[in-house]
Amino acid sequence: MATRVTGRSPLKFCGLLLLALLLAACSVSGDDDDDAPPTATADAPPPTATEAAAPTDTAEPELSATATETPEPTATATLTPTPTNTPTPSPTPYPEIGNPFGNLTQPNDVLENFTLSYRGEFSGPEDTVEGIEIFIEQSSPTRYHLRTDAGVEIWVVEDQTYFRNPDGSVFPIQSAVDPILISPAAYLIQIPDPRAVPSALEVGRDDVEGRPATMYSVDPAQIEQFGLSGEQTVQNPEGRIEVWVDEELGFVSRLRVDVEWTDENGQERKARTRLLVSNVGATPEIQPPI
Repeated sequence: MATRVTGRSPLKFCGLLLLALLLAACSVSGDDDDDAPPTATADAPPPTATEAAAPTDTAEPELSATATETPEPTATATLTPTPTNTPTPSPTPYPEIGNPFGNLTQPNDVLENFTLSYRGEFSGPEDTVEGIEIFIEQSSPTRYHLRTDAGVEIWVVEDQTYFRNPDGSVFPIQSAVDPILISPAAYLIQIPDPRAVPSALEVGRDDVEGRPATMYSVDPAQIEQFGLSGEQTVQNPEGRIEVWVDEELGFVSRLRVDVEWTDENGQERKARTRLLVSNVGATPEIQPPI
């Protein structure tokens, strides 16, 4: 009994399938044909301003070949100012005083109580040396003690006078002895007196044993006026002469002489003296030696 087939025949379906494959193949080969006219492409519109400004590739920023260097500040040399040399002021010259010692007094004339010491040395021709030493203690005008390097020693105590012998013994003598010969004034005249000095330089104020005094400097050439050169002419004198005068009572409270010179015979001469008045008002009362 024959079976009835319904629907599409398998052969017809295979033919249709083959036809479809052929059409697909033709379509592919047509696309590869070199003679086919190119498909017209519409002109692209010009880029917008934004598109033109934007870079096509995002590139890393290119480093500058030379780094910008901050210039170091130019060193400005600081010049040290040259110190100004202030000249040392010259010492003020001492004022010269004319006849500075014309009104001098003697210590025993103005002082009741004082102590005085004096020593002088003088070299003469052929290296001869002479010296003198005087020591005076006075507690009152009627009580004093005198001594010299010549061995003379005297005490005056009120109306009584005492002498010391060269052998050291002491004995009293009669009061009939002329008091002028045994007074301090008789010994003070042997001390150089500057009252004949014509001029001196006033150095300034000083203190002598607690008493204000004015100090003077005397030109060594005036050694003659001190009476220390004898009768010889003074040539080329060198050294110093200094005098201190008590400001209150006007006596020489200190004297210092150190002078060398040549006399008219070419001989070298020297004078060296020291005078000091001390213990004014403080000299102990003089007592009899025995």
